[in-house]
Amino acid sequence: MRMKKGDLMRDEILIAAEKLFFEDGYESTSIQDILDVLKLSKGGFYHYFPSKEAVLREICEKRIAERLRRAEPELYAGRVRPMDKLNRLLSMVGLFDWGDTQYAAMMLRLCYQGEGDAKLCESLRKTAREQLLAYMNGVIADGVAAGTLCVRYPNRAGEIVLCMADDLNDSACALLSQDPENLDSIIEITDQVHAYRDAIEVLLGA
Repeated sequence: MRMKKGDLMRDEILIAAEKLFFEDGYESTSIQDILDVLKLSKGGFYHYFPSKEAVLREICEKRIAERLRRAEPELYAGRVRPMDKLNRLLSMVGLFDWGDTQYAAMMLRLCYQGEGDAKLCESLRKTAREQLLAYMNGVIADGVAAGTLCVRYPNRAGEIVLCMADDLNDSACALLSQDPENLDSIIEITDQVHAYRDAIEVLLGA
């Protein structure tokens, strides 16, 4: 199906903005910079986005959705064990893919350095949890059916697991953004990972 002209322009704005955010930094990029690249009027921009922040938010939301889309074949595969699917889902918790270092560095700076953008961070956390929740509930149900998980409240466990993993990710990102070269930070993150993993295993009877 062909994209509508409006959808095409919207995507062009997102692509141009993301490139500028990476090259010049989000803080240093203005709406006018985006307009100059696209030869677009201000009216044209504001027809699609109310602000630069809205552009960044949609870039992030698209990336979260794309990360999940790439994982779907593995999550739906009948031959993959529920525990492997669970680990795959937990690896996807958070605002960004660590394999994309340019994007990860930008989001660490925006959301976690200094005071950070708490509103943006929480909005994206919520988006990621909402997109992952149905898959997490399905994996937990499969694990219970297979006898590899023993969950007293299967309808609520998925949401709790995602919130726990989210909190761990936030804590790790905050530590990394403060001093990525500090060995003590890495040790603390490792200890937190073990503690959260134990708590999740207890919750799921894994």
